[in-house]
This record gives sequence, C-alpha cells and structure tokens, in this order.
Amino acid sequence: MLKTQNNIFNFKEIRAEQIWKIIFKLVCAGIGISFLLYSWIYGVVNLQELYNDALIDGNTAYFYSNAYTYTQYYFSFFTIQTNIFCLLFFLIAGIWHNKEGKWKIISQDIATPIAIYITITALIFNSMLLPAMLSAGGVSALDWIITEWEHGLFPILFVLYVILWMENRESWDVKKFMKKKVYIYISYPLLWCIMAMIRGTLIGTFNEISETTSNPEYFNYFFLDVTTTTFGIPGYIWFLIAFVAVLSILLGTGALYVHLQNLSLRLIDNNKGPYPSKSKKNIKLNS
Repeated sequence: MLKTQNNIFNFKEIRAEQIWKIIFKLVCAGIGISFLLYSWIYGVVNLQELYNDALIDGNTAYFYSNAYTYTQYYFSFFTIQTNIFCLLFFLIAGIWHNKEGKWKIISQDIATPIAIYITITALIFNSMLLPAMLSAGGVSALDWIITEWEHGLFPILFVLYVILWMENRESWDVKKFMKKKVYIYISYPLLWCIMAMIRGTLIGTFNEISETTSNPEYFNYFFLDVTTTTFGIPGYIWFLIAFVAVLSILLGTGALYVHLQNLSLRLIDNNKGPYPSKSKKNIKLNS
C-alpha cells in the first residue's frame, strides 16, 4: 500500500467507497479555483477596458484605476469570500481526507457555517441580484457559466456534501445548536456587512475621481447603499429587506441543515445511506 509522510493520501486508512469523495472534493476545488483566478486575472489584465466601460455606463471607475484597487474590490465580495471558504475546505479535506472531521479547520463546526454562508450567497443572488443582471444583459457565455457555478451549482454541491457525505459527522441537538452555535455563525455576515458599508461610504466620500462619475456605485451590492433609490424603492428599505432575508436564511438553513445531518446519520446507522461515512453517532452538542 502507498503511504506517504504526513498521511497525505494514506490509502491504508481510506476505504474504497471514500475514493470518490476525494476525487469529488479535489475536482470541485480545481474548478472553483480556476474560475476565481480567471475572473481576477481577466480584470487585472483588462483594467483599462473596464475603466472606460464604467465611465461610459455612468458608474464609478474608481475600482478599476489600478490592479491593487481592483484586487481589493474583487475579493471584498461576499460571493467571492464564501466561495473561497468552500474551496479551501474542499482542498484541505481532499488532500488530508483521513483528517476530515478531526482537524478543526475541516470539522463539522467549520463546514456547517460555511454551508449556511454559501446558501446565503446562492439565495440572495438568485432572488435579488440575478433579475438586475438579466435586465442589464451583455453577459458572455463564459461569464454566465462562472456566475452559475459560483451562485448555483457549487453551493448545491457543497451543501449536499456537508449534509450527506462528510466524514466524522456528529448528531447535534437542534435546540442546543440554535441557542449556542447559530448566534456565533451570524458574526461573519454581520461583520462583513458593517465593513462593506463603511468601506463604500468612505470611498464615496473621499474618492470622487471625475465629473463623469455622476452615479457612484461604491458598494458591493446595491442594497448596502441606504441613500440611493433603486427600482423606485428607497435604499434603506432594500437594506431592511436584505437584512431580514439573510437573517431568515441563516436561522432557517442552520436548523434545517442540522436536522438533515442528523437524519442522514440515522439512515447510515440503518444501512440505508448510499455512501456511508465513518461518522460519530449519537453525540449531543455540548459546546
């Protein structure tokens, strides 16, 4: 048997039915990383074109003024950050598969909130942002594929893996989870929202770069700008709608995913699961 140092791809500890999980995680990570790098590099290489297009459309060109500013802008999106969380989890768990659920960084405590965050990305985009994107038009076939991967297919694949196939899962008490865990999980979206609003306000206040920038869009998403009316609805109303939607998704999917994880473990215990995991059984949430 092949055994490497540091237990990478230690096939002595990997059952035959687990091989597909390693392939699945590494393939997803490879596709996602490729799409992220392509989008970022394309923007850096074509900054002048993006800058000119922004001016023509009456939007702010500040974010395309140089590679450093564009890079900050690109990686500040909630979509990009949550996709990176998923990719890192899949990459690490794919390489060190036998450590999945044992190492903190690839544990259920980390995977569950990431699954919730990527669900927020998918639902908010497809319900609030996709209609505006479709009405604007001008999206290339490749951009459309990348968009659907980041906001549709990849979130579904990640959530399914965490619920059904993750190694060393535990059976959590849903009520204890809602009391002890879900309020910790809300800290990242809340912190991201505060930082994005502060960042957008400061940039809009101190970085007016030209008279042609008559309609500055300094915020990652339109509903973060509480001072601007969009589609005839005041900005603060859009923000309240988004806030309630995100909070509802976080609470709802948190309880739902824990319940589904528990259900999948019971199915495995009864030998009804199609792809059994080497999971911990009947363990309550104690922390």
